[in-house]
Amino acid sequence: MTRIEREILDFQQFALKQMPHLPSEATLDDVVDLWKREHNESDKMSDLEAIREAVEDFKNGDRGIPAGEMSRDLRKKLKDIG
Repeated sequence: MTRIEREILDFQQFALKQMPHLPSEATLDDVVDLWKREHNESDKMSDLEAIREAVEDFKNGDRGIPAGEMSRDLRKKLKDIG
């Protein structure tokens, strides 16, 4: 299943769950706006949690992987694939 197919199915499920709670004059645009607000908020929360985890890792001595090393590893992996 492609990403767009998954998003359409997710939206469909979301819209159907919202139906009983929507005013009778609600439009599709209203449901799309609600979907966008909820998904943007959950994306923000995921990003914030990832940042908090990275800060904690840094405080605990994890300095990550140097960019040059990461680039070399990625180039090697891509070369091995192709």
